[in-house]
Parts: sequence; structure tokens; C-alpha cells
Amino acid sequence: MMTRLSVLIACSFLPICFADETVELTSFQTESGYAIQVNRQPFAEFRHVGELTPDIWPLYSPEGKLATRTFPMADQEKNEDILKAVRTVAPFESRDHDHHRSVWFHFGNVNGVDFWNIGANRPHIRCRDVKILESSRDQVVLQSQNDWVDPAKSEKPEDVVCQDIRTMTFGVISDKIWYIDYDVQILAVEHDVHFGDTKEGLFAIRVPGTVEVDAKSRNPKWGGLLVNAEGLKNGDAWGKRSCWVDYTGPVYDQALAPFEPDQDAPMSPFGITVMNHPESFRYPTWWHVRTYGLLDANPFALTEFQTGEDGRVTVKKGESLLFCYRLLLHDSVISAEQIDQLFDGYAKTSKR
Repeated sequence: MMTRLSVLIACSFLPICFADETVELTSFQTESGYAIQVNRQPFAEFRHVGELTPDIWPLYSPEGKLATRTFPMADQEKNEDILKAVRTVAPFESRDHDHHRSVWFHFGNVNGVDFWNIGANRPHIRCRDVKILESSRDQVVLQSQNDWVDPAKSEKPEDVVCQDIRTMTFGVISDKIWYIDYDVQILAVEHDVHFGDTKEGLFAIRVPGTVEVDAKSRNPKWGGLLVNAEGLKNGDAWGKRSCWVDYTGPVYDQALAPFEPDQDAPMSPFGITVMNHPESFRYPTWWHVRTYGLLDANPFALTEFQTGEDGRVTVKKGESLLFCYRLLLHDSVISAEQIDQLFDGYAKTSKR
């Protein structure tokens, strides 16, 4: 493992193809957390230092495209040495929902506390510890321990609403598909923990602005497709159960170079698929997905999703809940049949 205090990126990276060469993943410490690379090309950074919540940002596709929306993280980036695309929101990116932070895990009603709309002096999630469980040529595994804190109810640091342990596995399937396994165990340590019935949560990704389905109304070259395993598309996938959901659309080629592309700049397809593991709580999950760019797994909002059931759950003191997801980053359009095959392989892995 490489360990050094560093900035994730200080220069641009060209797309790579390693079909005939050995793939090597590496990890190293940064000022904000930990960074992951594939053959020295940036993959992801897990950020927690000075953050209101642990999140994964920046995140890159195998071809070096920024894989999630830049707002609001780019506006808050203080490192002047990092790429402009990572420290300035692109003009084609939307600026709504400033609590949507690339890849994150929040919920809007935990013991009556809103951990979805995080903010200064508001409820937030504090990373207490993070460590590397594995850093091999094949994969990097990070694990973080986090406290869900409500300042209004915390008289001392150990007062927390609940705790979680996140295990994040970064790996490569091919030169076109990278993955992150994101497993979260919610712990009821000091008291019972109640999850309410709300659509605001749970495991979420905000896709790049040009991939949003609604982006077509702003530019005819933009706009993607949202589809689930049952073939439901765009708005029809909202509130439905499925083992996976895919969000694919156009992004600018060499997106880190032409930061302000013109109308005729070349574009190519990019997609994010999120899978729900069979051992995850309430598999297959329901989805709070939006055509404005939100890709969000939510197994609690049963009333809001009009299932005829109540989604509330109580985790008794000393017990836990397990949530397991796989995020695929793919630099091409992949068919439902291909995703089904990839899901079958994922479903055979053990999470216990």
C-alpha cells in the first residue's frame, strides 16, 4: 500500500486500456481521506475530514470522466492544485439540492431526526475512524465507523442517534467497467433506533448534469435514460422495487479538458448502475429515482411509494440492519441482459 499525504489529482489523465496488462489498484491517504487509483489513474476519493458527512468525491469512470455531478462539492473545494473541473462547477451542471453529495448514505427520519438535509449546525454524520482493510493489486477495501449526530440533542460527544460501519470495496471488472461495493451496517448501540417512512434517503448518487433525463429540455444533445431490471423507464421507475437500476446518458469526451464545451463538442455514453444485494435489508429495494438526476435506493418509503404497507422499522438496542449495494461505472451503453449477468455474479457473493 502506498501511504502519503497528498492531493488526489494535480494533472490530467488520459484514458487507459489494460485488456492485456495487469491491473493494479493502489490507495493512499489524502488531506481529506483516502484516494483510490487504477494503474495510477484516479478512481475515487473517500472524503471525511472536515465534511458534514462522509462521501465519495471525486469519482471517475474508467475513461477518466467525472462520474457524478460536481455541485456542491466543487464550490467548496479549497485545493488550488486540483483540476479545474473538480474545483469549479461546470456551466452545464444543475445547482439544486445542495445536500446531494456525489455518492452518499443519509436518511430523513432516524428517531425523528432529519439526516437527509444535512448542514452546518444541523444533524450530520461524523466519521470517527477509517482504515484500509485491504490494498492489493485486485481491490482496495476501506472501512469507516460513523456517528449520526444531532447537535440539538447532543450534550457530549458520545451522544449519538445511531452508528454505522461502512465497508467500501473498490475493484475492476474490465477496462470499461469499474465497481464499488458499498455495504453499511446500522448499529443500535445505546438505545432503539427508529427509521421512519420517508422517501428522503437512503443510498444515493447524483449523476452528471448532461446524463439527467430532464437535461434534454436544456440541450437536445443532452439527456439520458433511467431504466430498472423490470424495464420500467424514467419516471415510471420511481417508487418501484427492483434488483438494479441503470442511469445512462451522454457526457463530453475528455470532459476534464474542455471545461466549457461548445455546442458541437463530441460526447460519448456513460452510465451508472446500482445493484441491491439479496442479503440486503428488504431486498429487492424500492427506488426513489428522479429524472432530474437522482439515483436513490430506499427500502423504507412504503407509504410514500403507495405500496399499502408501513415502511417504519425499529432496530432494537444491540441489534443492526445491513444494507448492501454495488455501483457500476461503465463507459458504454450496456444492455439489460449484460446487467443481469453482472448482477448474477454479484448476487453470488456473501455479505455475512
